[in-house]
Amino acid sequence: MVDFSQEQMDQFWITDKEDFIRQLHEETVRDVPWVSKAWPPEIIRKNVSYSVDRAIANGFRNDVDIRIFVGLMITVGPDFDQHTDIHQVLFDSSLSSEERWDKLSDDPKYANAWEEMNRPEHQDEWYPEGRGDIKQAYPTTYMLPGFIALYKKMREEEYYFLEPGESISD
Repeated sequence: MVDFSQEQMDQFWITDKEDFIRQLHEETVRDVPWVSKAWPPEIIRKNVSYSVDRAIANGFRNDVDIRIFVGLMITVGPDFDQHTDIHQVLFDSSLSSEERWDKLSDDPKYANAWEEMNRPEHQDEWYPEGRGDIKQAYPTTYMLPGFIALYKKMREEEYYFLEPGESISD
């Protein structure tokens, strides 16, 4: 019999990222009914795929963390990870993954942060890479390697028509 470590088990989803995204897409449509009314299927899939990339940019690697992160991007707001208080907990290495999520969901200290990130203006924060400066796209995490890579990837794939430093709103 072959034994796998928990870390190896957590990483199995990476072997077929497209299938993982398909599963998350289906779960999102099933579990968040308003999504199908607000977005056509191709936009749901694109937003789920982007959410997975954003979770990875935040350093998440296991299935459960990525699923939770994607769910929060869809239901709370796509930039929830940029809130300073939330960010501090997400990157608190003294806590296990489970403890981080529990703290964010159960500790009343974070209620105002969640309320703030749930405001309608934060729902418009999908794909901030259209901004010409990474610091404008990710004000809290712009210096992290995962976000530098995500910004570069999105600028090359989605905003290839923009010059360096040029914003979609220019």
